[in-house]
Amino acid sequence: MTELAGELGRSVPDVSDSLKEMSEAELVISKQQEGDRRKYYALTDRSRRIVDLLIQELERPLEKAALPKAEAWRIDACLKALDSSIDSEDIRLRLASAFLELCRSYRVWENPDVMKTFKRTIEKPEKFQDKVGERFRSGLKQALHHMMEDADMLPQVMKDWYERILKNARDAGLDDELRAFFISLLDTVYQFNSQKRRELIEVAFQTCFEQEVGKESKTYEKAREVLYRCLHSDSKPLRETIFNRLLGKATSLNSYEKEKAEDVINPFISALAEQSRQAVKDYTGEISVPSSSLTAHNSSPFDMTEPRTESLEASKPTPEKKTRPIEKREDPEPCQSR
Repeated sequence: MTELAGELGRSVPDVSDSLKEMSEAELVISKQQEGDRRKYYALTDRSRRIVDLLIQELERPLEKAALPKAEAWRIDACLKALDSSIDSEDIRLRLASAFLELCRSYRVWENPDVMKTFKRTIEKPEKFQDKVGERFRSGLKQALHHMMEDADMLPQVMKDWYERILKNARDAGLDDELRAFFISLLDTVYQFNSQKRRELIEVAFQTCFEQEVGKESKTYEKAREVLYRCLHSDSKPLRETIFNRLLGKATSLNSYEKEKAEDVINPFISALAEQSRQAVKDYTGEISVPSSSLTAHNSSPFDMTEPRTESLEASKPTPEKKTRPIEKREDPEPCQSR
């Protein structure tokens, strides 16, 4: 008991009282060997079961709160934003913005009309190029993230949408903004489907080094973000393959390829010397990069703090720190001399 009291940093009488209570509750049992005055305590089967349950509960991952289902009247009104017969652009934009918010916070994919709209967005993206369409594209990306978190929906997404998304991401004839949007969808798929990562990375790599894709384009920006995510991947074979290919491009005689490869590699190399820290990810899974590595290159290729609309970065207020109020103590009355 003295050893136990020392380990716990408590007094022997205190530990003795606790052991007595635990013995009465059948949580511990005492044993004493013949000729030895010392008592030895051991856990009972009952207490071991309790400990095992506690460990299981502590190791169980926290479950995310299920998103609520969006009522039909909300969705029906929002979809009116696509009705070109409505003359007021302001009303259409407000309805489209409301739809985006629904995609952030509700299971909108359970509505058949929403799924039809998403399908049209993927199959005929040129119909969604204006400001209203931009909000619907953003809604699709937000909903896609939630859908791929749903084990029941992931297979359907891969079956119905994946090939068309991949085709649009490869389409060099597509408008720069639209192509960038589809590459951003590949980034979402990359996070949830490890079996497709090699294929997705190859598309991003080839896109980055296309002669027609300039460094100032949105398409290049999004493809580079996918490559940067890969360089931070836990998959060593894939990570090393891409890193070695980028190093090869960086030493290429082709100045155009060399410039692009260095544009991807340099911030990554600079970040290696930074103090190790957990990458901050939001609901879209995007990565926050140490600011010093960006400042050194006069650009912010991987800074997600001010993303474009298609990245669906919701502004999140910084939670206020709760501080315990300081109790105001009154000064003691001065002693009076007698």
